[in-house]
Formats: sequence, structure tokens, C-alpha cells
Amino acid sequence: MKRIVVIGGGISGLALLWYLRKRHGSAASLTLLERSNRLGGWINSYKKEGFLFERGPRSCRTRGSGKATLRLIEELGLQKQVIVADQAARQRFLYLDKHLQKIPSHLFSLLFSPLTRQVAFNLFKEWQIPPGENEDETIHAFFTRRLGSDAAENFLDPLTSGIYGGNIHELSIKSCFPDLFQWERQHGSLTRGAFLHFFTNRQSPSSLYIKKMCQESLFSFKEGMQTLSNALAQNLHESILHEQEVTDLNFQKKGIELGLAQGKTLWADQVYSTLPPASLAALIRPHHLPLANLLSSIANASIAVVGLGYKQKLLTSKGFGYLIPSKEKEEILGMVWDSCIFPQQSLHSLETRLTVMIGGTRMSDFSQRKESDFLNSALKAISNHLQFHAAPDVVDIHLAQNAIPQYVVGHEQKKMLIGKYLQELSPHLQLLGSAFNGVSVNDCIAQAYSMAYSRLIPDSI
Repeated sequence: MKRIVVIGGGISGLALLWYLRKRHGSAASLTLLERSNRLGGWINSYKKEGFLFERGPRSCRTRGSGKATLRLIEELGLQKQVIVADQAARQRFLYLDKHLQKIPSHLFSLLFSPLTRQVAFNLFKEWQIPPGENEDETIHAFFTRRLGSDAAENFLDPLTSGIYGGNIHELSIKSCFPDLFQWERQHGSLTRGAFLHFFTNRQSPSSLYIKKMCQESLFSFKEGMQTLSNALAQNLHESILHEQEVTDLNFQKKGIELGLAQGKTLWADQVYSTLPPASLAALIRPHHLPLANLLSSIANASIAVVGLGYKQKLLTSKGFGYLIPSKEKEEILGMVWDSCIFPQQSLHSLETRLTVMIGGTRMSDFSQRKESDFLNSALKAISNHLQFHAAPDVVDIHLAQNAIPQYVVGHEQKKMLIGKYLQELSPHLQLLGSAFNGVSVNDCIAQAYSMAYSRLIPDSI
């Protein structure tokens, strides 16, 4: 019987274990090793005095790789626990020029809003601009070239900070926004690529449930995103070992012997690692120094997530929340209006729940700051930006150290080289997780599905 070991109990590891069990059934012995006593990784829904806070991912999109997540939800029978975002959440804001500004949500307002008028004009002539010739380039260079510096600095800068906590002058367009990169290379422009993508990717969803869900934009769960990881853990509990840290990897011709704490060992014919690259590098360094160094070179951003709960209705505007361009020199990256997005998670209709995001690569001294510093920054932003002066009834602060991998220019080439070195080291080890092919929950689940059903060892990660 084939013995398969998955290292890491985040969403990547749990989803992979689920798909491996579906593929192999009783023909393989499956084990997941998690070094802590909890599962779910960065997914962390937390209730405090009745308020639901998300310390990590708070929602999923329905389109693109979101269909993989929706299929998983069907397989787990979680459909009745899913909630969709309120229509008001379609409205987004920017904090620009020291005040909140609505981002136009339809074509007419896009053309006439002072915020987007120039970008809209550039968009209509974007198809005339020739594709770039470089193998890769920064997000800033790509969008400045195609849509102008205003688009890059006012829109892509805060969007990238909201997703990656990163710097558009360093991050790769090819890795961070691969669809946009491919639209330009294959179709000559973003507008032509978006048009063709819309009409050529309208295949029928696999079920009526997914078809219905794809009419929505965002979804979560009544009790938070941890509902998904909890359901996977419950269904797979017989294959999961908690508090089992891998301390050594002994690569052999027919497999890998894993060293565990207290001198225990475990044999595997195949190992899948979902560990952060730096953690895996420490295990690989004695066996393949170039691979270990390459893994260690994948940087990460840290984010402070400050959840604030109020027992009164304070938001005068409705929407998803707002992001802040870095040129505004604010202490926070942005704010999510949770009670407006998912009112189904609130105890009562007057409740206000907010999440303030602080840190990322903008904050070089993140590790030197205290929780009280982050709380003060959050309260200052709420006072200045929203004119809230009431003290929150509940506060939840979570520091996500090194949580978000940074796909800098050259990330795709780095992945190819990691794949090459991995082949040299052992055909019995494969890598997946947010450090390689997308940081969202959807990306991690889609990647796990592809890995589980792949019949060949990939040439790249």
C-alpha cells in the first residue's frame, strides 16, 4: 500500500488530503502532520463577546478558481452554511486626497467621475498600445505603460496592498495578476483580452448550485471562513496527527523517511509539503543547499488585523470598505466594513464590525511594534477617516507574521528553478501552498485539486 504524507494543516494541506483520499480511496495510507494543535492555517474565525472577527481570509470570490471552492463546499455538504455578500458590498471606496471617494461601479459613472475619467479615457485607447517585450515586469511598470501612472498609483497600488500587502514597484505582474499578463501577450491588450475571455470562458458550471452562486460576487459562511477548514478536519480526522513537527527529511531512492519530535520516524512513498518556504528550507538545507537558498529567498509581508466591534450602528455609508494608496502616507492599508458585507454574521441589526489592516511592506518596523501601537493606529484612522469617536465595545488584535508571500519580479523563473532542483533532490517530494501559485483560499484549493489528480511529477511548482 502506498504511503502518502502531507506536511502542514492549513487550507492547502487539508484540501490536498481530501482530494488524495477521493483519488486513492483505501489504496493508499494517508497521513497529515500538523505541528500545532489547531488546523486551518491563516484561516481563523474568532468570536469574542458575540462579535465574529476574521483574523485571516474573510471571503471568497465565486469566479475563476472560486468554482473549485464551490465544488468542495458541495462535496462537504456545506451549502446551507454559505452566505453571500450584501449588494451594498459592491460599492468600494478609496481614501484619496484625504477623504473617502466612491469608486465608480458602472460604465456611465466611470466616464464622468473625476476619480476615473482619465483612466477611462486611457482604457478606450489601450488596445493601440503594443504588448511589452520583457519576460516579466513590475505591476507599476505594466499599468503605467498601458493605462497611465494615475491608474497604477491610485488603483493598482491600493489593490495590491489589499491582496499582497506589497509594493507595486517590486511585485510581478506575471505572477500576481497572471490573467492580465496573458491577455496582453496573447491578445495585444487588456480590453481585447477581457472581451474574449468573457465570451470564451462561459462554459456551463458543473451544478445548479454553482451556477446560482456564480451570479454572486463574494461568499463566506454564517460562522466564518473557519467553517470550511473545520469541516475538512472533521471529515479527515482519522488521518490527521496534531502536534507533530517534522524535524528531518531523509531522502532515499524509494521514498522519504521523516524525522519527528521525540525521535519518532515515519516512512512515506510520497510527501507533499505545504510548509512556508523558509521552514521547508531548513529541512532541505543539509541535502540541497541551492534549493534551500532559493526557497529562503521568497519574502513575506506581515499584517496586523485589528477587529473592532460596536453595539451601535455607526457607518453612514454602505460598502465593502476602502483601501489607501501608499502616496497618502497613512498608517493603515485600508479598512473592511464586515457588518455591511455580511450582516448575516451580526448578532443584531445595529451592530458594527470593522477590520483595520496595518503593515505590509510599507511598514519596515512591523516586528518592533506592540499591539497597542496597532490599536492606536486603527482608532486614529477611524476617527480621522470616518469621524467615529466612540470607543469600541470589543477589540481583537491579531498579528499575522510573515503571512503573505511576495511574488517579486522573476517569481515564475524562480518557481521553474525550484522545480528543477526538486527533481534533482527527490521525485518523492512535491510542494504547494500560497508561496507559489496564488495567495487566496480559492487559489490554494484549486492548486490542491490539481496536485492531487496530477499523474506526472511537474517540471515546475
